[in-house]
Amino acid sequence: QREKEPPTNRQAGEAEQGGRRSEMSSPSKRREMDLMKLMMSDYKVDMINDGMQEFFVHFHGPKDS
Repeated sequence: QREKEPPTNRQAGEAEQGGRRSEMSSPSKRREMDLMKLMMSDYKVDMINDGMQEFFVHFHGPKDS
């Protein structure tokens, strides 16, 4: 009898979620939400070609630097 192979990370994650991966948000939705939060905060966000794929965020450094 063959031994079972250990589950991959994706399979293990699906098992923990009860096999329902649709409840997890997609990477593009996560990026969109994070970008909106940055834009609504004190950070300056420059979007490249008006898309959500590429953007620059100007972070505030230490005041003495």
